[in-house]
Amino acid sequence: MELITSFFKKSGTKDFITLYLSIAVFVGFSMVEGNWVHANPKLISDKLDILIEYDGLDLDQDDDGILDRVEDANTDGDNNPSTNPTDTDGDGIADYLDIDSDNDGILDNYEGQRTSDYVAPSGVDANGNGLDDVYEGSYGFGIVPINSDGAALADYVDPDSDVDGIRDNVESQPYLGYVAPSGVDANGNGLDDAYEGSFGFGIIPINSDSDPYPDFRDFDSDDDGIKDKVEAQTSEGYVPPSGDSDQNGIDDSYEDGLNPIDTDGDSIPDFLDIDTDNDGILDNIESQSTGEYVAPSGVDGNRNGLDDAYASIIDPMNSDGDTKPDFRDIDSDNDGIPDNVEAQTTAGYIAPNDDDAATYASNDGLN
Repeated sequence: MELITSFFKKSGTKDFITLYLSIAVFVGFSMVEGNWVHANPKLISDKLDILIEYDGLDLDQDDDGILDRVEDANTDGDNNPSTNPTDTDGDGIADYLDIDSDNDGILDNYEGQRTSDYVAPSGVDANGNGLDDVYEGSYGFGIVPINSDGAALADYVDPDSDVDGIRDNVESQPYLGYVAPSGVDANGNGLDDAYEGSFGFGIIPINSDSDPYPDFRDFDSDDDGIKDKVEAQTSEGYVPPSGDSDQNGIDDSYEDGLNPIDTDGDSIPDFLDIDTDNDGILDNIESQSTGEYVAPSGVDGNRNGLDDAYASIIDPMNSDGDTKPDFRDIDSDNDGIPDNVEAQTTAGYIAPNDDDAATYASNDGLN
C-alpha cells in the first residue's frame, strides 16, 4: 500500500477515495451497473508491475520513449533490465540504455513508432518518472514498438526492417551521400559517432518515392511495382528469401546484406531508379506486358510501401528470353534497335542527355 500511495503522491492525488478510484481505473476496472468489472484480468498484473516499477525508478533510462521493461527480453525472469540485460547489437550497451539498439544509425525513438504517426519527445517529465510526458496520457504509456515486416523483431532492434536484404543503415541514407558507420562510440550512448556532431544526431531516413513510408520500411522504394529485394540483385543471380532461422532480423539468404546493383551506371541503384536501363521507358511499364498492363492504384492498404495493384507481385517480363528482363534490357526485343529509339517516333526522336550523377539523383534515375 505504501508503494502505491507513493506512486499517486507523485501524481498529486491527495485523498484516499480518489486514490483507490485512481488505482481501479489505472489498472483497468470500470463501473458497470454498480459493480467494478475488468474486461481483461490478465492485464491487471501488468498494470500493477508498472505501479511498482514507477516508484523511485526511471522507467525510460535512455529517453527513447520505450519503457526499459519493454527493451529487455527478461530472459532471467526477474523483471529487472539491469540484470542480464538484452544487448541486441552487441556493443556492450544494454538496449534499455542504448539510443540505437540495432546500431543502424536510426534512433530507437524514431524506429519505435510508425512514421506517419511519429510523435517527437517534448522534453517534459512533470511527474518525474523518467518517461517523457508526450508518451503518457492520451498517447498510452510508453511507445509500443512497431514491426514493419511482421518478423521476429520490432524495427528498433531489426537491422532490416522491411526484410528486403538491404540493411536499414543503407536504405535510410541518400545513396550518393552514404556515410558508413565508424565503429566508434566515444560517449557510450549507443549511437555511432559517425551519426553525431556535424552529421546531426541520428540518421533522418529518406523517402525516395514520397509515399508515407521511408525506404527502410518500404518494400518498393521507387514505387515501380517491383520489390526492392528483386531490383537490388542481378536478374541472373537472383536469390529468393529463405526465412530467418536465427531470428536476427535478417533473412538467411541475405545475412551479409545485399549490395544493390546499378544496371545503367547512373549512380542510382536499381531499387531507387525508376528507369533502370536508362532507355526513357519507366520500369513500371517495361516490367509488364503491354496488353495486360496494370497502372498503380495509389492505394497501399497494408502500409508496406507496395501499391495494392501489385499485391500479387510483378514478375518482370522478358520479351526476348535472354538473361535480362525488359526493364534492364536496352533492346528488349533483340532486334538490334535500342528501345530508346523504338519507343519514339522518328520525327520526334529525343536523344538522352549526358546527365551527371546529381541530375540523375534529382530525377530518380530518369534521364
